Amino acid sequence: MTRQVEKSPTTGHALAVKNPRQLRALRALLAGPVSREQLDRATGASNSPNVVRHLRGKGFEIPCTHTEATDLDGKPCHPGAYSLTDADRARALAVLSKDAQEGPQ
Repeated sequence: MTRQVEKSPTTGHALAVKNPRQLRALRALLAGPVSREQLDRATGASNSPNVVRHLRGKGFEIPCTHTEATDLDGKPCHPGAYSLTDADRARALAVLSKDAQEGPQ
């Protein structure tokens, strides 16, 4: 499956990350794999998969690894944990460094 990456119409580069929820997601992901629920809390959103979708649209891979678990009712489930690839980590650090230099908008 080929992922569509939103690109700037003027430069052709992947779009910059300016959304505060997306920036908070990157900060949380830099600490290591996080569950959807943990990412919800870190981003301040109740739908962090949508935040991840937008970051993927901006060129991040952000894989989700599923594990086997049992829910409160004793049923099997497969919760996922989002993480950054090495390339994602390098880009996230660059994005967050640039964001820190520019300050609040």
